[in-house]
Amino acid sequence: MIRAHHNLLEVIHRRHGKASTMIATNRPMADWGAFLGDAAAAGAILDRIMGAAQIINLKGARSHRTRHLKFGSDDQAKEGQMT
Repeated sequence: MIRAHHNLLEVIHRRHGKASTMIATNRPMADWGAFLGDAAAAGAILDRIMGAAQIINLKGARSHRTRHLKFGSDDQAKEGQMT
């Protein structure tokens, strides 16, 4: 049975040096080995994509999906408001 990390590694390997690839994730790179279930595959993937990577860290507002939830304090409620 082929696991997901093998498929991802294959895609990255085939595109490496030939085409641009965008990866969007909320997982830190340090967690990729545990998340994919194979530290060696995660290392190979990160090795290929980090060579010419442009990392853009975004810090967004509170999730739109949870903005309707009530918060415990006024400060938390203000954080949850979207402007």
